[in-house]
Amino acid sequence: MSIPGISEAIIRHNSNASSYSRGEEYYRRGAIADLKKRGNLIQAEIEGSEITPYQVSIRFDAGGITSACCTCPYDYDGWCKHIVATLLSCSRQSEIIEERPTLEQLLNRLDILQTQRLLQELVENRPEIIDDIDEFVSLIDLPKPQTKQPSTRQSKIDTSPFRSHVKRILRDGLKELEYGTEDDPFTDDLLAVIEKARELAENGDGISRRNDSAIPDAISSFGKSRRGDVCG
Repeated sequence: MSIPGISEAIIRHNSNASSYSRGEEYYRRGAIADLKKRGNLIQAEIEGSEITPYQVSIRFDAGGITSACCTCPYDYDGWCKHIVATLLSCSRQSEIIEERPTLEQLLNRLDILQTQRLLQELVENRPEIIDDIDEFVSLIDLPKPQTKQPSTRQSKIDTSPFRSHVKRILRDGLKELEYGTEDDPFTDDLLAVIEKARELAENGDGISRRNDSAIPDAISSFGKSRRGDVCG
């Protein structure tokens, strides 16, 4: 199974000498407990110093690796030893990678009731993801209104989903930059949020001028929080 853009030269380039050496050690002792591929996503469990294995997620496209993340606390120079060990396994033993269905393929097997039950069970086990569901539902496309006379009234909507979404984009984008991505992790997603807000406004269900500062305010407040938390 060929994974584009994964070579030992690339791995060395994106990690420091210590991480590469220790990742090589993890690879040689067989610390990768589970290695699977779902579409353009590589996932692995790495047995480390903690009881719970670390989770590695690596995304790629035709041009190579686009992001690499690990649940370990390493936050220094380049990829951590767990990412290195995972990529060495992909490079040297690609035949051990287990091919698994993508999320889209899995969801396509479920009907509406099964999907609802799945979400309910996920929220029961991980209550924090209710916020993600709330945000998604708040931002989904609204049906196009029937032809009607333009209204001069501006309906005031809850802008908190926009603020939350922007902060999430900035937070996740910073993580991608810290893990060495060379792509722009902000622009496309931020433009999509702005476009969504514009659509709502044009449909007559959108953001009034009193509320149109939600997105820049979210960016500003996020920047202030980052400056106030140097360890974050």
